This record gives sequence, structure tokens and C-alpha cells, in this order.
Amino acid sequence: MTLVSINAHALTCPHEDWALERAEIIISLIPMSGEILIKKAPDAVSEPRSNRSSVFEVEVYKVWRGEVNFRESLVFYGPRIFSLGNEYIVATNKNKHGELVVGACTLTKDVFREKEWAIEKLGEPIYEFEPTIFSP
Repeated sequence: MTLVSINAHALTCPHEDWALERAEIIISLIPMSGEILIKKAPDAVSEPRSNRSSVFEVEVYKVWRGEVNFRESLVFYGPRIFSLGNEYIVATNKNKHGELVVGACTLTKDVFREKEWAIEKLGEPIYEFEPTIFSP
């Protein structure tokens, strides 16, 4: 379990193995553009403590589980943010609007720092896309 502080509240997050088991989608992605929005979270059931969100357009690179498109919308609720152009592994689900969702307890890994983790925990992806950042 991991403790995460959100707006002075402690949140207990499940172990990463539990998060991997329950995720409908496990992918690596590269954020290409984004904007920070201050608004009420549209999916208050899954993220009741947060009223802040950031929306990123991402390119999916590797897919270990789930059905996704090459380009997806990713909504962050809470304190997380990704750097544009970096590759991240995300174990998540889609909200009722069809967007990938990342909250305070969503399992995320920076691929640059966690390459060995990805090989050990996830193995080979079932398929890959060719992100435009890799194109000449």
C-alpha cells in the first residue's frame, strides 16, 4: 500500500499487483499535448475528492491489455501530471466518456526509470503502435 496526500487528506492506495489485476487497460503512452482545467470532475464516483483535472492527448506506444486507439484522451484527477514527450506505463480504465483516467492511486511508471519493472511484471506487449515522436 502507498499513502498519497491530497488536499491534506491521506489516501491509501492498493498494492501495484492489485492495480495490475484490476486494470482493463495496460499501455505505455507518450503525452503530446495537454491543458490544465479547473473544473468539477465529471466522474465524481471514481474520483470524489478531486475537483481539478488535466486533459492530455496521448499517443499509445505499447499495449499489454485492452482495446485502445493510437491517439487517446487522458484525464488526470488530482496531483499527477506527465511531462510532454516522455513515455509512461499506465494501468487504468476508461470513464463513461471513453477517456483514459489517471487518479492519485492509478498505477503509473516512468519507462526511463522503470524498464526492468516493465519487463519483469508485464513481459512483451501484445501489440505496438509507431508514435510520431519516433518518426524522422
